[in-house]
Amino acid sequence: MKHLIIISLFLISFNSFTQSKWSFGVEAFPNYTIMTYQSDGTFPNDEDFWKDYEIGKFCFSQQFYTSYKINEKSSVSLGIGYHKTGQRTKEMKYIYGNIDPRRGFVANDPNDPAIPAKSQFYYNHHNIQLPILYSFNFSKLIYIRGGLNTIFNISNTQTHYFTDQGGNENKNTIDYNSTNFRKVNLSARLGVGFNILNREKFRLYAQPSLEKSFLGLSKNASLNRLPLSFGVGFGVQIF
Repeated sequence: MKHLIIISLFLISFNSFTQSKWSFGVEAFPNYTIMTYQSDGTFPNDEDFWKDYEIGKFCFSQQFYTSYKINEKSSVSLGIGYHKTGQRTKEMKYIYGNIDPRRGFVANDPNDPAIPAKSQFYYNHHNIQLPILYSFNFSKLIYIRGGLNTIFNISNTQTHYFTDQGGNENKNTIDYNSTNFRKVNLSARLGVGFNILNREKFRLYAQPSLEKSFLGLSKNASLNRLPLSFGVGFGVQIF
């Protein structure tokens, strides 16, 4: 009987401890992603061209996470979720008969209403993310949160939006395998958050953040792209 009482007290204490230390949450991170470039010098003129031709695009990531409270000021979390980066090109207007391959091409019949009048390409990189983040509370309202994110690439797509000479808008999405995409990457993430609503059992927060990849998207491209994302994450954490 004595041993049973001791075990029961231990389980009750352990349950109270785990309930006070562990919490769970979900977070969405709408963001704007741009590409930074890393060249090996093989084609020195390419970097300037692509910097001018490619622009950023809106992306979206989300994660589910569990957090362990180290003390009243700090905690560490481990999450899993969907992660997307990408870029787009500027809209191109085709001038038929122009021999510049970047701005136009020769058509058999420039007046054919089915050929493109203008087009734009969107590139999306779809990933699974495993973030490990440390959070430090400056007060009940403001905190800082940062850490490392392991990124597993699962697919890459190219979407071509174009308007033909007849004014019809078209869209075509294909798998994008123009390079040997890196399957595993790492990024650093840092944000300053604000608790919008803080209650005993949950909190709602907003967190302006930056995320920068350490490695290029490709394993062997002469001009590599490294995503840089900035936006505001919104989440709920349940204690």
